[in-house]
Amino acid sequence: MKVLFIGTECENYAITLFAALLKQRGHEVYLVFDPQLFGNDEIRNSRLRRFFDIRKNNIKKIQMINPDLICFSIYTKDYLWALEIASLIKKVKDFPIIFGGIHCILSPEEAIKNNCVDIVCIGEGELALLELVDSMKTGQRLYD
Repeated sequence: MKVLFIGTECENYAITLFAALLKQRGHEVYLVFDPQLFGNDEIRNSRLRRFFDIRKNNIKKIQMINPDLICFSIYTKDYLWALEIASLIKKVKDFPIIFGGIHCILSPEEAIKNNCVDIVCIGEGELALLELVDSMKTGQRLYD
């Protein structure tokens, strides 16, 4: 299966760990990176942000990869950014999208209420993500 992670300017150890575990199981793993230039907590400038915005290019990359699952591991500070990206993706194609990370652990009800989020992982996601991807590969439904 093709699993795509979407990351932002902060290093995310969960993505690194999950990618390694998925590769060990024979899955293809991809990363699309959005540095949020001039739109992060440190430097905000709306004009420069629009000029350096790479979201449209990232959406094209996602379409070319055509993943079976798109994963976000998000901190609370990146939650609105992740929703924005997930919404843009859903406008192009209804890829399954999972949200995980500390924000979803603290507020899963907030995350799942959004139409652009299909699955929310609560707690440590290593085994849950492997189980989900393996079940998708076999066509088995784990959860409703």
